[in-house]
Amino acid sequence: MDTSTSTLGPRGALSPPDAGSRQDRWLYAPLSPGPGEPHLRREELAAATAGSTRAPRGLLSLAQLSDFQLVDPVSPLRMEFAERFAADPAYRPLLPAQRPQELLVRPAVAQLVAAVSALGAGPHAGVAPALALLTGDVLDNAAHNELDWYLALLDGGPLAPLWPAAPEGLAEPSAATFDDYYQLGAATDRFRRDLGYPTTPLLPDGGAFEAPGLGLPWLACHGNHEALLQGMAPLGRARAALDRLAAGGRKPLAMPALAPGEDPVRTLLEDPAGFFSRALEAGPTVAVSPDARRRLLGPGSFVAAHLRTGARPAGHGFDATNLAAGTAYYAYDGLEPVRIVVLDTAHPEGGADGSIDDAQLAWLEERLVECHRHFLAPNGRRVSGSGTDRLVVVASHHGPETLRAGNHAGTEVVALLHRFPNVVAWLSGHTHRHRVECLRRPSGRGGLWSITTGSVADWPCQARLVELVDNRDGSLSLWSTLLDHDAPAHPGDAEAAFGLPRWVVAAASRHRELAANEQWRRGGEPGRGLAKDRNVELLLPAPDWWPTPD
Repeated sequence: MDTSTSTLGPRGALSPPDAGSRQDRWLYAPLSPGPGEPHLRREELAAATAGSTRAPRGLLSLAQLSDFQLVDPVSPLRMEFAERFAADPAYRPLLPAQRPQELLVRPAVAQLVAAVSALGAGPHAGVAPALALLTGDVLDNAAHNELDWYLALLDGGPLAPLWPAAPEGLAEPSAATFDDYYQLGAATDRFRRDLGYPTTPLLPDGGAFEAPGLGLPWLACHGNHEALLQGMAPLGRARAALDRLAAGGRKPLAMPALAPGEDPVRTLLEDPAGFFSRALEAGPTVAVSPDARRRLLGPGSFVAAHLRTGARPAGHGFDATNLAAGTAYYAYDGLEPVRIVVLDTAHPEGGADGSIDDAQLAWLEERLVECHRHFLAPNGRRVSGSGTDRLVVVASHHGPETLRAGNHAGTEVVALLHRFPNVVAWLSGHTHRHRVECLRRPSGRGGLWSITTGSVADWPCQARLVELVDNRDGSLSLWSTLLDHDAPAHPGDAEAAFGLPRWVVAAASRHRELAANEQWRRGGEPGRGLAKDRNVELLLPAPDWWPTPD
C-alpha cells in the first residue's frame, strides 16, 4: 500500500511509560487507516526549475527491504532473558532481545514481499520496479534454518514449522516462567494482564506455510546478523561448541551467573560458547527438540546459498569470485543507467557497528573509477580516467553513521564518495528507523543522499520504493515512497490473499499492530522517522555529461 495515498497508525493516543521505565502501564492501541502523506520536496542539493514545460522522464525504480530478523524462538542461542535487565545500562547493547511480535515475523515478511511483487508502475518514474534490493539483517542469529526461511520467502517455497509438534521454547503457552514474554494462545502473561495486549491464536501447523515469493529479481546484502551470533558475537574458534549448543535440546531462560563487575557484553563477545554454557548450567532451562538446522553459518555459507540455479539475477549479486575470495561485496550493472555497488559492512571481530577494511575500500574506489571519465584525486585535483560515465548507487547494511568499527569510519567512506560526482545515493538499513540525510560535498556544490530504510521486524514494518527521474531541466529526482503491506489494519478483517492463507494474512496484521505498540519503542518512534525521512522528492544536479533535454 502506497503511503502517499493512505497511512496506518495507532487509534487514539498512546500512554507511554516514563523515560527509562519498563514497568509503567501502557495503553494498547489498535491500528486504523489515515490520510496519505504527500511527498516533501528537499532541495539541499538542487532547486526545482519553475515553469519547465518538459515532461520528466522516468529512468528506473527499485524496492528496498531491510532487517527482517527472522527469529527462531526455539534456538538455545538466543538471549531473550536479557530483556529483564533493560533498566541496567550495561545490558543495553544486547537489546532488544525479544519482541512481542517476533513469532509472527515470517508471515509479515511474506505479506510485504507479496505487496512489493504486486506493485505496478511507480507513481513518478512510471515504470514497475526492476528489482528489489535487500540491505541486510534478513536473518536473526546467523543460523541455517533462518537462511532456509529467507530464501523460501524471497524465491518462493515451503517454510518449515517453527517446532515439530506442540509449541516449544518461549512459545510454549503453559509455563509460568515465561510471564515476561508475550505468548500466543490462551496463556495469561504480563502483556495481557498489565498492558492490555490482545490474545493471538496459536499458529496452525507450527507456522508452516508456502511462500509465493517475490517474483522480481533481487539483490542480497550481508549484515551483522548474517555474520555474528545475535548480530554481536564473533563465531571464530567457538563455532563447533556453539553448533552443539544450538542443535541441542535445552534452552536457557536466565542470564549466566556473572562475577561482580563482570561486563555481560564483553563476556558474550569474548566467549560466546562459555556465555551460553554458563547460562545452561545456572538454570532454569526448558526442553526443546534438537535440530541440526539451527547450526550456525560457516565462512562463505551465506554467499554460497545464493549461488543456485534459477537465481535472478545470477547469485542475487554474488558470484564465484566472492566465494573463492571469502568476500561479500559486488557491483551490479543490470540497471541502466545505474551501477549498484553493494558493500559488506559486517565487522568480523564482533559488535553491532559496521566496518570497511583496506581491501574493500580500495575495491570500492576501483568500481567508482570505472563509472567516471572525470573525478577528483585525494588532493582535490580534477583528473581524467578511462571509465564510462554512469550513475552510481551504493548499498550496504550499515550507513555512514553506524560505520564506525575497524579501519575506516563512515566519514572516510563519504569523503571517498564525494570525489566521484556520479554517486547519487547510499541506501542502508541497520538502525530500524527511516532516515534521509543530505551528504553535501565540502565544496558546497552537489553531493549525494543517504537513505536509510527501517526494518520489517519493527514498526512501521515497511519497504521503500525508490524511483529515479530525469526532470529534463538540468536536475534529477530520487522519489522515496514508503510501502505498507496489504494485510488489513485489524487482524479480524483478514482474508486469504496473494496465495497466502487467511491465518498468514491475519498474523501479518497482528505483527504490525504489536510492533506499533511495542512498549520499549515508545509507540514506534523513532522508527517512523520524521516527515523528511519518509515520502520525499530528493533533488540532485544532473552531472555534466548528462544528455541535454530535447
